[in-house]
Amino acid sequence: MFLNKSIDKLIETAGNYPADFLRGFFDSEGYPIIEAKNRFRVMVGVANSNLETIGAVKDMLAQLGISSTIRRSNLIGQEVVIRGIKYTSNVDMYTLTVSRKADVKRFAELVGFSSSTKMKKLQFAIQLMDLPDDKAISKWHRLYYKTPRGYKLKNSTGKSF
Repeated sequence: MFLNKSIDKLIETAGNYPADFLRGFFDSEGYPIIEAKNRFRVMVGVANSNLETIGAVKDMLAQLGISSTIRRSNLIGQEVVIRGIKYTSNVDMYTLTVSRKADVKRFAELVGFSSSTKMKKLQFAIQLMDLPDDKAISKWHRLYYKTPRGYKLKNSTGKSF
């Protein structure tokens, strides 16, 4: 019954428990973003088609002292490839990204992921963030390998993010 309420009511209630709401939202719609080719960079992203919801997530992150940016990532009618299959987007998609080092660290401390796979990946990447790029990249590639959907833990089963 709760989920059948208006988006305004859902956002109002979520605002009373921002860290808990954000953790659940990022568990379902979010992912750690790791760049480890020419430079080492750690970010956190979340994608959704509802701009109002993404805006509310940005506001809740700001309440926790975490800066983020929103951009439109796909337009209605645009061809997109999801897990190797081509689709035509029937909605605009928005991506929110936490990209500054301090904000990524704060996200991990205050929000994080309930998903152990996502959280372990984020925590390991954060440990490498302050190393020189070549050292961080080398250490990262000792444990993770690149797939079309992101980095996956070596000798592991499960999803890659």
